[in-house]
Amino acid sequence: MVCGILRRVWMSMSCGSWWRGQLNGTWTSSVGCGSRRPAPAVPVGSCVLRSIVGCAHGSFLGYRESVEWAREARPVVDELEQAVKSSPSRDLVALLERAFGHVVKVIQTCADDSSAMVGDLARDLLKLHARACEAGVADPVKLANWMIRVRFVDQDFFEPDPVRYRDALGEKGLSAYRAAVEAHSDQDAFAVRHARERLAILDCGSERIVELLGGDLSTAHQCLAVAEAMVELDLPEDALAWATRGIEETRGPSVRPRMFDPRGRGPARRRARGPPRPARGVTDRRQLPPAPPRR
Repeated sequence: MVCGILRRVWMSMSCGSWWRGQLNGTWTSSVGCGSRRPAPAVPVGSCVLRSIVGCAHGSFLGYRESVEWAREARPVVDELEQAVKSSPSRDLVALLERAFGHVVKVIQTCADDSSAMVGDLARDLLKLHARACEAGVADPVKLANWMIRVRFVDQDFFEPDPVRYRDALGEKGLSAYRAAVEAHSDQDAFAVRHARERLAILDCGSERIVELLGGDLSTAHQCLAVAEAMVELDLPEDALAWATRGIEETRGPSVRPRMFDPRGRGPARRRARGPPRPARGVTDRRQLPPAPPRR
């Protein structure tokens, strides 16, 4: 089934005779639609990777070109979503990993993604990857290693969240993930600190969360971070207490509107403003005498 889906996807994604020839040649030499197992020489994932990045032809994609590229790639993601819903498998997980990696490579090396449409593709692929792993088809240790490599080596745009992957990782995968985080050479790097914060959420350690997210608790932003973590832990009373503390005991207007309503009903609305007042020393134009006629 996956073979048929991929072939339809890649044919819809082919851009021009050059790429169509590459696709057909690779496909016929490696995977047959009637075969039950892909040939080991050229895995199915390589077809996915070439289809996703093939439209760029190695040239830089400007704003308009990257928008068009993202629109043409969207059917690929939609087909992969259907595959995740119908038949998640270990091969599909590997396919999504490679597809995600190469979309990120497009962002990093050959596209102006000011529209964020290519980034949306990568984000959706990462979500599909997490959903596919929830079926229990991924190897926990390999999954942990992939998450570490993606976050600490390959890029720093997107976050494979260990909280999101908790069921797929299990105890074995989480142990490997923790060990890799603790073994990182730069323990003060943002990625490492963020990973420790997410692991504290996973462990439901309130004191550890306050220590990592709260810092010296001198700003409203720090109290807000702790309050949001308590909401994620389903501790509404603690979230309310930390939000109240951030309002009453800190200064600074930067996040005060967000902390006004800690029960999750949204930020406080600003008061309606009246008509703008004229600048100092300037009267209403309607009160000025008419301009003299031109000569």
